[in-house]
Amino acid sequence: MKKTLFPILALVLALGLALPVATPVAGQDGPEYIETLYLSDSAVKGDGKTYLYTVELVEPDRAELTPLPQATNLDPPLGPGEIPFEQVDALACTPDGKKLYAIDKPTTNLGYYDLENSTWNIVESSSGEPAPTGIPECVLAAFSFDDPPVLYAASDSTDSLYTVNIATAASTLVGEIWDDKGTIDTSDDEKVNVSGADLVWGAGPTLYLWANNPGSAPRGLYTLTLPDPPPGNVLASHLGEGSVGSYFTGLAIRERGAGDLVGSTHEDQIMQIDKTNGDTLKTYMMYLGSSTEVYDYEYGDMTVGELVEPSIDIVKSGPYYAYEGDTITYDYAVHNDGEVPLDPVTVTDSLGIVANPVMDDGHNVGDTSEDGILDPCETWMFTAEYTIPEGCDDPLENTATATGYYGDVPATDEDSWSVDILHKTPPPTKNPPPDEAVGGEVYRLDKLALMVRLGGLGLLLIIVIGGGILGLGRLKVPRL
Repeated sequence: MKKTLFPILALVLALGLALPVATPVAGQDGPEYIETLYLSDSAVKGDGKTYLYTVELVEPDRAELTPLPQATNLDPPLGPGEIPFEQVDALACTPDGKKLYAIDKPTTNLGYYDLENSTWNIVESSSGEPAPTGIPECVLAAFSFDDPPVLYAASDSTDSLYTVNIATAASTLVGEIWDDKGTIDTSDDEKVNVSGADLVWGAGPTLYLWANNPGSAPRGLYTLTLPDPPPGNVLASHLGEGSVGSYFTGLAIRERGAGDLVGSTHEDQIMQIDKTNGDTLKTYMMYLGSSTEVYDYEYGDMTVGELVEPSIDIVKSGPYYAYEGDTITYDYAVHNDGEVPLDPVTVTDSLGIVANPVMDDGHNVGDTSEDGILDPCETWMFTAEYTIPEGCDDPLENTATATGYYGDVPATDEDSWSVDILHKTPPPTKNPPPDEAVGGEVYRLDKLALMVRLGGLGLLLIIVIGGGILGLGRLKVPRL
């Protein structure tokens, strides 16, 4: 359970009040989330400028390019989508989708296009001059999911990964990139040839790298493990070489971080790539808008705007007290507090009991869109019964875990509940029954007592002053 809860949840559910949900796209079963892809094209035009585009993948095979709006603050002004960087092979959008950062390969200067107000800005030093990153032959860039996000960039000439301070443009070495063979012995590791293509952070988070040219290590798709702490070797796990001849200028990821990869090529194409092995799944040809002529694309990079990670929240509740042998009910409220839909969604309990969804007309009572998907802002209810065994822990504590998937990326959360165990009080103890073996009666000697018994042969008078004097807990008196 996260710190931020929803205290009016029970009231909302009880009164049937509507919670806000993502608006479904017409004709769809549930909400549809379309990523914004960006592409840079430079150098080939020979005019010292780079062109920035959004990319819309239109089925079955068109990648339609639209220039970004003209930067309103440049003097002299440039055309739509044009920025004054000669060659941009390192393009990265902030995870919130608001700024598009670019590193100029010849000068290593850092700049950004503000997507909210259509302005172009160069990061400057204290003297007012452009601040270079100092990364030679910078060809790859991507923002992480950290808070605040971190800009990573890689060099073609050093085969190394760096971080870049977006306020000052200063770069810091993370480490050289080495192909990790998956063995404890690192002597067989080989340096990865960082040649073109790109870095991509996917939800999870997972850092992907595509290396175009083979060196000591193979070409193709890798996942990277960063040193902790840096600097140190960045370990690359090879996933596959992909389809024959795949050579990418840039890389991005679909479904806002959870989908397949896409890459731009020198052959005027956008290719959809399987992120498990690098194979090409589909090819789209580039066109400028609705043009019927294929766009002449050569050098640049790709990135994606508004990356998100899925999020889920669970609140577990139950009785505060119960007796051994009682059957109690646990309730689980599972809330999507993120920005993307979750499917499937499961609830498990550390007691091993099954948490079942609370259904209404074939849907969870909290499924306001009735699409079988836990959409953002929806809260689904689950319930489970449990019979408290004799001799259980006191208090009885257990933890519930909610898991939901956005694509193949999981979101999890936990919450615990504690039940104090009550024990039924036995009835007061009466005098023990007659002891038939002795033939008399048994009396407690835990206080001052006077007992007189009359028998057929005479009188027996026994004065007992405290059972402790005799060291006895009881006295057996035979019948006379």
